[in-house]
Amino acid sequence: IYSIICFNAYAYIDPGTGGIIIQAILGAIATGSIFFSNLRNKIKEFFDSLNLHCKGKQITPRDYQIASFLHCIKSDRSLLLSPTSSGKSLVIYALLRWYQRFLDEDKMLVIVPTTNLVTQMYGDFDDYSSQDEWNVEEQCHKIYSGKEKNEKQPIYISTWQSLYKQPKEYFEQFSLIVGDEAHLATAQSLKSILEKSTSCRYRFGTTGTLTDCKTHKLVLEGLFGKTYKAITSKELMDNKHISKLNIQCLQLEYPEEERKALTKATYQEEIDFIVSHRKRNNFICNLALDQKGNTLILFNYI
Repeated sequence: IYSIICFNAYAYIDPGTGGIIIQAILGAIATGSIFFSNLRNKIKEFFDSLNLHCKGKQITPRDYQIASFLHCIKSDRSLLLSPTSSGKSLVIYALLRWYQRFLDEDKMLVIVPTTNLVTQMYGDFDDYSSQDEWNVEEQCHKIYSGKEKNEKQPIYISTWQSLYKQPKEYFEQFSLIVGDEAHLATAQSLKSILEKSTSCRYRFGTTGTLTDCKTHKLVLEGLFGKTYKAITSKELMDNKHISKLNIQCLQLEYPEEERKALTKATYQEEIDFIVSHRKRNNFICNLALDQKGNTLILFNYI
């Protein structure tokens, strides 16, 4: 009852207080502007120092790649959502080079789903640093079937499967972990690695999609951090970073007598009838042969 009784307040706000508050707000805004301006300058100097190259040609990171990098270093943990062909490996490479300057003797771990991606990531790093003093062989160690789990290099690139059975003590050496193609990892292997990495301060996951993933989005965000959408496929097409996609859907009509004959057929019987239909298959072959340039035909059933 006492808490809901109103009392007269014998007080007032000094007219000068409002001015002080406004000055404090303006000062905070100015300080923040200077801080972020200095940070942007440091980021620019950092990327210039990397001397990035791709296939022998010098490259400049795209705006969304720099924004993704900046978001990660400000957040310490994040799940980066960026589509295929957006250059996620460049962001990962930049993060490793950035944190390598501060982590002293601590090691960093990049985990990927397949052996091919281990080799691909290693090759990308080699390509980016081809005109730089940073040597990929001296800095990175590949781990997959039959490879040593411990080496002198500060950066390990490994498959999930190669490490998830390692003891908790093994992961204490890592201060930064990057999970590439995080949506392809099973909940068991992913959680096993990251839950053992209790001393790891910096965690970043990258993925091109969060639909139909083997690990639930909330689980991924719990392990890496909140989702940050770097860019969409449409934006990449609009900016001419990737080829425009033109989809034409063709619907084939079958003769009336054939449709009537299948009215009582099961789903599997209908599928078998369609995939073995000679006229349908001839139409697909002739359509492919009529196209100019290279043609890729993808089948769901053979």
